[in-house]
Formats: sequence, structure tokens, C-alpha cells
Amino acid sequence: MDNAGNQNAGKPQAATIRYVDQPDCQETFADSINNVFFDGQTMRIEFGITRMDELKQGQPLSGRRYPACRLVLPVSAAIELINKMQQTATALQQAGLLKPAGAVQAETKPPAQSAASKPPEQGRPSLLEKLSALDRSTTLGKPMSEK
Repeated sequence: MDNAGNQNAGKPQAATIRYVDQPDCQETFADSINNVFFDGQTMRIEFGITRMDELKQGQPLSGRRYPACRLVLPVSAAIELINKMQQTATALQQAGLLKPAGAVQAETKPPAQSAASKPPEQGRPSLLEKLSALDRSTTLGKPMSEK
């Protein structure tokens, strides 16, 4: 009997998945993100579109924001989205189109607060930090270079 076949019997095989384009796939335009919600199982992102009201003499500029679409992703896809967005942000920084996050924070950072006056929410990890930690602890969120 062949031992090579038995060694891989208990291990799941990685699937080969090919991308197939569908040119008739609808595109949705959005100019804002209304909400992002993570419930521990899925990330829900609601994209919005802003419609300006008719400009009237002497009246302040006003408008309305409507939902354009809602995207619901399982944790593995949310992690993949975060990784892709981080890669995109790095490319935009290298092209000089986006300032590094530290540079933006340094410009807009409020005066330093003592630890006692800091609100408790600031000490909590953000969704991105939580998902990144989850990414590091699972095999589902391997960086693209490892897949």
C-alpha cells in the first residue's frame, strides 16, 4: 500500500479557484459610507449617496443622504477586504496621493490628555485592530503573499 496517499488523507486539500469575469455585473456608485457594523459573525457596510437640495437664494445649502447598497461580509471576507484596503493605502502613500496615518493624526491630534481624563472608549481596540488580531490568529486571513 502507498504511504504517500495515506499521509494526506486527513488533511483538507486547498481548492483552486479561478476568477471568472461577468461584464454584466451591476456597479453601484456611492460617495460615502453611512455605517459599518461588526456583530462578531459578519461585517455590514452601508454605502450612501448624497443628493443636494435645490439651491435657493438666502437659504443654507442642504441635502439628503440615501443608502445606495448594503454589503454583508463573513469574517474571512472582511479580513480580506481590510488587507486589500491596507495594500491600496500603501500604494497611494507611495504615489504621494495619501499621507501616512501618523502624519494625519499629528496634524489633527488634540492636546494631550491625562490618563485619568481619557474616555474609556479611546483605550478600546478598534474594529480594524480586532479583525487584524483575528487575521493573525486564523488561517483564513493569510496575507496574499502566503496564499
